[in-house]
Amino acid sequence: MEAMPIPKLTKENYGNWSIQMKTFLAAKDLWEIVRDGYEQPESDEEAALTTTERGVDESKFEKISGTKTSKQA
Repeated sequence: MEAMPIPKLTKENYGNWSIQMKTFLAAKDLWEIVRDGYEQPESDEEAALTTTERGVDESKFEKISGTKTSKQA
């Protein structure tokens, strides 16, 4: 199978280039990232800290709001 060349953008070809890039990226299952954006998934530690922060009342949250890890919280 021959590799698809990546279309090159020039000063004159934006219309065709944008169609070709959309097709190229869709073939690689990457178009959704361009269309919808990408959000970096939280690490396990960030997820644990977020869960801990959500699981306390306001007075407790004030005490842990400066922490960087769930262990510190």
